Amino acid sequence: MQAYTNEQVCDLVELYLGGAERDRLDPILDACTQEYLDLEVEDQINFKSSAKAFVRTYNFLSAILPYVSVEWEMLSIFLTLLIPKLPSPRGDDLSEGILETVDLDSYRAEAQAMVSIQIDDSDAELTPFRLALMLVLPCQKCII
Repeated sequence: MQAYTNEQVCDLVELYLGGAERDRLDPILDACTQEYLDLEVEDQINFKSSAKAFVRTYNFLSAILPYVSVEWEMLSIFLTLLIPKLPSPRGDDLSEGILETVDLDSYRAEAQAMVSIQIDDSDAELTPFRLALMLVLPCQKCII
């Protein structure tokens, strides 16, 4: 279930960090996308969700941890560029045909029949109410 090689990761990141134009990066990403498309649908789903999870997790951890893993940083850069190029897997579309089965005209008529709330346009006064809250802080010294 691999859509890329370590060599592709290293090559792409080296080009990317070197300021290469997109036309030099895209051939590597396109080759990986083709490998991805050759996977079974279930493997495509697993790969794409794992890649997204890695990028999210790594971005979070790299913001709070004092050390950096060079390999993980390279993989994060690579996957961040690759994920937008990966098409969604063609699985069973459970939402297919839902718009045809929902009767929007009935919903529109029901929404129009709803009673609107009207407020008198006159001078009025609102009376405030007090809500007493007591908060006990963990140190047990301060009570608000």
